[in-house]
Amino acid sequence: MTKSFQPSRAAIARLAALAFIGLTVTAPAYANGIDETAWAAIPPGDATTVDTPAVAESPDGSRLVVTRNADLTMSFSFNGGATKPIPTTGITATTQTAPRAIFFNGQFVLAHHGTDGRVYTSIFTPPSSFTPWLALSDKLSKFTNVSPSLAVLGNLLVIIITGQDNHIFEISLDGSNFAGVTPASEVPGNGLTTSSTAVTTILNTPSSPGELFLALIDASGHFRYTIQSANGSTTGWAPIPGSVTSSIGPAAVAYGEGRNRWADVATADTKNKVHWQEYDAVNGTWRSNGTAAWGTATGNMLTPSTPDLFHDATVAGTDNAALAIESTAGKLFLKILNESAAPSSAAILTSH
Repeated sequence: MTKSFQPSRAAIARLAALAFIGLTVTAPAYANGIDETAWAAIPPGDATTVDTPAVAESPDGSRLVVTRNADLTMSFSFNGGATKPIPTTGITATTQTAPRAIFFNGQFVLAHHGTDGRVYTSIFTPPSSFTPWLALSDKLSKFTNVSPSLAVLGNLLVIIITGQDNHIFEISLDGSNFAGVTPASEVPGNGLTTSSTAVTTILNTPSSPGELFLALIDASGHFRYTIQSANGSTTGWAPIPGSVTSSIGPAAVAYGEGRNRWADVATADTKNKVHWQEYDAVNGTWRSNGTAAWGTATGNMLTPSTPDLFHDATVAGTDNAALAIESTAGKLFLKILNESAAPSSAAILTSH
């Protein structure tokens, strides 16, 4: 299926809404065969970070932004409000890696890799309340010091983390205040990486949980992906087409047609340039400007860390994949990569 890349009414409405909440925007640059807005500062504009920012949105467009500070603490901003510190309770609220955020089961969920080696989660209730950090594993030596990744599969929150043996593990939590925690188990397929493994949900509908799409960087600096079904089986780790290489892991988010048809993957190369690829989950093909090559984000914006990809729902009735980065000056910027109209709310609820 070939999508039209002419500015839509939804895209124009989205730009107007972004301007209303304080983002500086310009007309979209429909480059690389994809809808793409110019880079814009993430409100309130006073935030700084030393790592990848974590951005999550609810279906009504409410936005949570979480950043990591130089002293290993974390800060947050909600709906463009002032940046505030996340309450600290010793090592449970400090991290040497980027935090993650997602909207799951009607609430915002944060996850991070603690300085003691455990993976922790907390639930954010607007405008400023956080539950105490919950440790998901007591196996302090099991995981490497990299960020976890988050996705939703049906009624489960799935957390992906890299093991000390460079294998990839997953932890599942149910939606009942995380009362049910599935112990860490290895993702089938013998995938290996020293960085974070990206994960998102594809082909999910109100009647089907869909499948997990995972992407990683291998020892050669190239990228691979696999698809894991709801029963846990995988397709094996296959190369992502294109010649982009990096030393940092990728990010991923799925969007489109109310069933998360397309999975976007983003990374920064060895010169800090931002690149993306896109997988069509219906046809099982990769595309970028009609070819298998990686696209390069337009605009002179560089990042020293893995980008974050998230669903943007600033305008109701649109289904957007958005890219957030830490600039080389430690500021926060985003751009909308894709825009399509009229998704079901289930697609936005179950992917990050």
